[in-house]
Amino acid sequence: MTDNELKNYCSFHKEKSAVDSCYKCHKHFCSQCLRMSESFSYECVKCRRKKFFLRLSILAIILPLAGFSYIKFEERIKAVSTASEPHQPANASASSTDKVLSTAKIVEKKTEKTKHNRSRDTFEHELFFTGYDYRDSFLVERIYKRLKNNPCNRKDIAELLDHLNTVGNFSASLLFADNFFKKCGDYSYLRWKTFYAYKGLSRWGEAISEVTRLIKEQPYDKDFWVWRGMVYEKQKKYSHAISDYRQAMAIQPQLKQIPVNISNIFALLKRYCEAFQTLKKYAKLYPSVLDSQSLSLRLKDYQKKSKCSHYNDGSEEIEYVKKGNIIQVEGQINGKNVDFIVDTGASAVVINPAQAKELNVSYSNQEKINILTVNGLSQGILTYLYHVSIGSLRADFVDVIVVDNYLGSPLLGQSFLERYSVMINNKDEVISFKGK
Repeated sequence: MTDNELKNYCSFHKEKSAVDSCYKCHKHFCSQCLRMSESFSYECVKCRRKKFFLRLSILAIILPLAGFSYIKFEERIKAVSTASEPHQPANASASSTDKVLSTAKIVEKKTEKTKHNRSRDTFEHELFFTGYDYRDSFLVERIYKRLKNNPCNRKDIAELLDHLNTVGNFSASLLFADNFFKKCGDYSYLRWKTFYAYKGLSRWGEAISEVTRLIKEQPYDKDFWVWRGMVYEKQKKYSHAISDYRQAMAIQPQLKQIPVNISNIFALLKRYCEAFQTLKKYAKLYPSVLDSQSLSLRLKDYQKKSKCSHYNDGSEEIEYVKKGNIIQVEGQINGKNVDFIVDTGASAVVINPAQAKELNVSYSNQEKINILTVNGLSQGILTYLYHVSIGSLRADFVDVIVVDNYLGSPLLGQSFLERYSVMINNKDEVISFKGK
């Protein structure tokens, strides 16, 4: 077997096709290795194992040293306290004893107060400034001092949280943010920082709460849906992750990388046909992705496992009927006849709940998403159609949006049209479909 052929196979399971390569050792691995690693970072099992044992070795060295240092510290404390105890003579009077005890209590209180102030200063230094280089520590300290004088300065608090998150001091970042919210009220931009901090601490529940708050305030910002989808993906709540990713795609259909995330999830759920369709659609939008050997192999693997043959079958010229500015063609959804309105501006096929019931389209368990229609902003439910046919053309697993306030005939949108090269001939009143 040649070197080029070996690149197509897993380094650990020689009989299996490779789906990706490790970003550390660059060895190829198969879908089985990806599942074993339980990671989306494309790191092979062997590298993960090396990392684990390295950390274990470091802990094995540090823990005994820490224990020994603690014992020595305790011994020194005992020695100092024994040496500082006042020696009382046997014939000392009761009054002098009381006087000594009273004086000792006053000294003890002063000492505790001094220790408290010193420990607070040390705590602030360790909590907020550890981990910075020499120049950066002064910058953070200046911001911190400015916030002491003006605790509600939004620019300073955002800048401070950025620095803390950059060095991984997420706990300090959350403490500052919580203090700001209590004193100065809510600040949406700061929720971006707290979301990042919660995510860095793997506190997924709080991270989802933060980004959900942002989604409620700005439902048409695609990034927030992507962020929440990524957290759901980490939690292995795959149905929620797909729903959020699809919402982001509905807002911005040309998003990169997100279709790969969706395809990966479908593959993990063994829904290979949907994994293939999603990745194929992505490859049509960005043909250059097929230059990546891993994606190209993955696409072939999904197609083989799914036996999905109807992505964009055939080429044909279809006659249409024009009513004013509306172009109508006859077709089928899930085997039932419909009259489509061709809408090249619609991101997907659109139907209403009554049509969904008639066409046996199930969507009850899906979440509502925000979409932009010809009637303005609206809400709908994103699901898919098993089959859509126009003449002899057929496409499977076509995205459809069920919109409550839509009253027209089913819209034939880009979720079907983008699979073909479409030419509308107004003179002969025909639409040419050609499989890409």
